[in-house]
Amino acid sequence: MSAFVDGVLTVVSAKSSLSQTDYESIDFLESLKEKNLGAVLNDVEMKEMDA
Repeated sequence: MSAFVDGVLTVVSAKSSLSQTDYESIDFLESLKEKNLGAVLNDVEMKEMDA
């Protein structure tokens, strides 16, 4: 699929932990080099952030 896109953005939830499959997917995305645009941490509670 990476041949058909300009870049990939990974979205992960702060409310769940990563599984082995998630780690393997992250390794694959990192291997894409310039197509890996980065990650977004979703579902972050503002009260849990150190302001």
